[in-house]
Amino acid sequence: MKLHQKLSELAKQLKALGEKPEWTDEDVAEETRLKSEVESTKQAIARDQRRAGVSAVVKELDSFINDASTEIPHAGEGEAPEGLAGQAKEKAVGRVEFKRTKTKNFKDGKTAYGFGQSLLAGLGGDQKAIQYCKDNGIVLQKAHAEGLQNTQGAIWVPEEYDDELINLVTQYGTARRIMRNTTMTSENKKRKRRTGGLTAFPVGETEAATQSTMGWDDVSLTARDWAVMTLMSNDWSEDSIINEADTFAGEMALAFALKEDLSAFSGDGTSTYHRIVGLYKSFLALGTIANSAGLQVASGNAWAEVILSDILALMGRLPEYAYQAGPRFYCSSAFYYNVLLRLILAAGGTPSSALVGGVVKNMFLGYPVELVTAMPKIEGNSTIPLYFGLPEKAGMFGDRKGIAIATTTEATVGSTSLFTTRQMAMLAVERFDLNWHDLGNNTAVEADKQAGPVVGLILAAA
Repeated sequence: MKLHQKLSELAKQLKALGEKPEWTDEDVAEETRLKSEVESTKQAIARDQRRAGVSAVVKELDSFINDASTEIPHAGEGEAPEGLAGQAKEKAVGRVEFKRTKTKNFKDGKTAYGFGQSLLAGLGGDQKAIQYCKDNGIVLQKAHAEGLQNTQGAIWVPEEYDDELINLVTQYGTARRIMRNTTMTSENKKRKRRTGGLTAFPVGETEAATQSTMGWDDVSLTARDWAVMTLMSNDWSEDSIINEADTFAGEMALAFALKEDLSAFSGDGTSTYHRIVGLYKSFLALGTIANSAGLQVASGNAWAEVILSDILALMGRLPEYAYQAGPRFYCSSAFYYNVLLRLILAAGGTPSSALVGGVVKNMFLGYPVELVTAMPKIEGNSTIPLYFGLPEKAGMFGDRKGIAIATTTEATVGSTSLFTTRQMAMLAVERFDLNWHDLGNNTAVEADKQAGPVVGLILAAA
C-alpha cells in the first residue's frame, strides 16, 4: 500500500472510532495505535519527499554539467566552481547590497530595487526583470490614460509601490495630508454635504411641534490628469537600478506634491491649474472681502504692519467646534520667521516647538504651525499669508487611485534625441481633484456671519 493511501485509510479508521457512542479500554488503545501510525506514516512521506528533492537537484546538475554550451571554470583550491555556485552567490551578494544601500525616498533598497524591476519589466520588456516580478508576486498591468499616447509602453505602478509613491507625495506636500481624502472609483464623484440641521422649538401641552428639515447639497470632484516627464539614462544596470529608481520616485513625488499644493492654495481656475480653484480664490469668490465671515483684514498691506491683535481677531473668527479638534496655523516659512516669530519676540516670549508624531513642529500661541511651500513668500495687496483652522473639515481631496508610468527611447524632447544620447523619457501620470466647500458665508449683517472651519488673514488692499 502506498504511503498516502495508508494515511487515508488510517484517517477513515480514526473517523469511525470517533463516531462510536461509547469507548471501551480497547478503543482507547486502538486510538493510541492509530495516532502512532499516522505520525510514523507522515514521517515516512516527508523522507520520501526530501529524497525526491535531492534526486531532482542531482538531475538538474547533471543536465547543467553535460550541456555543451556551458563552460565550467576551474576552481582554485578551497573555492566552489563558479558555474555551480554563481547563482546562489549572486543572490547572497544582492541581499547584502540591499542592506547596505541607502535610499532617500523608499523605505529600503529592496523596495527601490523592486520598483525599478517593475519599470524595466512593464516598460522595456526586460526578460530578467519580468522573471523577477513573477518570482516576487509583482503584478504588472498595462495602462491607458491621458498623456500616455505615442509611448513604447505604459503600466500602472504595482499596488505595493503605488502606496509608497503616494506616501512620498504626502510627505513632500501639504494639501493631500491636511484635506479630507476620498478615493474616486470613477472619473466623477459626488458626496453629500450638510448645509443645515434640525431646529428645536418650545411647545406647550396642547401645541403641535414645528417641523424643521435638514439641508444638503453636493460636493463634486472630477479626476484631472497631471503629468511629470524627465529624461534618464536607459542603461539601468544591476549596480545602478536602486539609485535610479529611488531618484526617479523622489523627483516625481516632489513635482506632484508641489503641483497639488499650488492647486490647493493658489489655483485660479485657469488651465495652469486644470481649472481647479484653490483656497485663496475660493475665499475671494464668496464676495466682498469686508463681508466675508472667514476673513480678517490685517492692519496694513505690508507684513511689517501685521500686529498681534490682527491674529487674535483672526482666531476669534474660528467657530467654537473647530477648537475641539485642534486647529493649526498655515503659512510659508518666510511669513513665520518674518512675522509670527517677530510678534513672539516682541511680546517678550520665546519661540516654541513640539514633538508631534516624531516630527518637530513650530508653535504659535499654543497651536502648531504648518509651513507650506505654496503659500505667499512676499507681501502683496489683498493676499492671504496666514490661515487658521481645520482644512480637513473645509476641503476635499479626491484621488483617482493609481499612478501610471510610460517610457520611450525614440522621441526627440526639445532638441535632445533620446536614441543618440542613450536616454529614455519617463512620463508619470496621476489623477486628482479638490474642492474647498465650506468657507463660511458672506453678508454685511454682522450677527448673521458664520465662518467655516478655516479662516484667513488677508492684507489690506492698499
